[in-house]
Amino acid sequence: IRDAGGTIDSYLVHLAHNELIPGPDKNFYALIMNNILADDDNSNTGLQYGEYPDQTYYGIKQDDGVGGMTIIRGNTIRGVADGMSPGGDEGESPILGPLDSDVLDTWTNQNIDIYDNYIYGVSDDAIETDGHMINGRIFKNHIGSCVNAISVAPVWPGPYFIVRNTIYGYREQCLKSNTAVPGGTRNVFFYQNTVKQKAGATYCYYRGMPAKVDNITLRNNIFEATGRVIDTDIGSNSPCEWYHKNDDFDYDLFWSDLPNTGGYVLFKWGFSDYSDNQRFKTFEAFQAGTEHAPAQGFTCPDQRAIPEEANGHFADPHLALTPVSGFNAGTSFLYDIVPGQGSPAIDKAVLIPGINDNFVGAGPDVGAVELQGAAPIGTDVGDIPVFRPRVAIDKADADSAAPGA
Repeated sequence: IRDAGGTIDSYLVHLAHNELIPGPDKNFYALIMNNILADDDNSNTGLQYGEYPDQTYYGIKQDDGVGGMTIIRGNTIRGVADGMSPGGDEGESPILGPLDSDVLDTWTNQNIDIYDNYIYGVSDDAIETDGHMINGRIFKNHIGSCVNAISVAPVWPGPYFIVRNTIYGYREQCLKSNTAVPGGTRNVFFYQNTVKQKAGATYCYYRGMPAKVDNITLRNNIFEATGRVIDTDIGSNSPCEWYHKNDDFDYDLFWSDLPNTGGYVLFKWGFSDYSDNQRFKTFEAFQAGTEHAPAQGFTCPDQRAIPEEANGHFADPHLALTPVSGFNAGTSFLYDIVPGQGSPAIDKAVLIPGINDNFVGAGPDVGAVELQGAAPIGTDVGDIPVFRPRVAIDKADADSAAPGA
């Protein structure tokens, strides 16, 4: 499926309006599997959307209360602005607060599974989750060249589980959370991902303003940066605006090519407003600086001081990159990325039931794959398979029209 036009309302696959389904069950039960979704003729890879006016905007889009039980798996998506946008209804009423009830009666976007997809050459977000979703699961995807890998700007009420994805080649952010759209991102769980920052990208992980964010949890991820590892911009002095409230990061493995001494800032962090934006030149300073609430306290009564990365590590993960067969690695940035022998990622993850409990060795490994010796294991790990034969489509043919192929 190729080349659907050049407006922001152009799609290669579009699901919408579940109210047209008769009966009480308003779910689509859609399966989108093993497709090649591409705009090769109008791609503006490397440019912002709008600089190539005929580019298709969405590879896959679902919105307008599309319902639940959608599966998106095994697809190759390239050349569009956003690879996929499964949440839809971005910024539209109702804007649900954290204590609102009956969310399933209000919006029914729920229980979506997105896995084993290959997304690259997009001029905005590879996976844009922005909008309404309950129980979204994004796992085992390979994300290559793009502006932002995964956008959660904003998503509500959640939860979204983002697990065991391999991310390399983004130009701005691996997990985008800055937005001015109404609503607030909450209940995002980012587990067991491997993130390698492309040279020249802005920040490895960015928490921006004026987004409202509550309860983003990071566990067991590898973040290899070329510059600043985490950057925060806090832009509110208003009472209880809850910008970046109650984020909980731990057991992650960080690394950066920047020296951790001298004038370099590896971590920038703020709790609630301009006055406590702090800059840290070492990982140890970042750990210590987030252990307690800022001196001025919090204006939100339910905001907590959470020691960030109390059990995390800052060390070279010794990542080994192997191009994914059938793709031009020079343009797609699609790689299998595995910790090498002796990596500090091995056996250092915290146990998360259902995610990494079928491990090999003294404990689970940090990152997207579990190693057995020098190779990823070939069996399922927990409820989420981490390495198995790829989907049966001809990727060499699929990539033949890609730039530089």
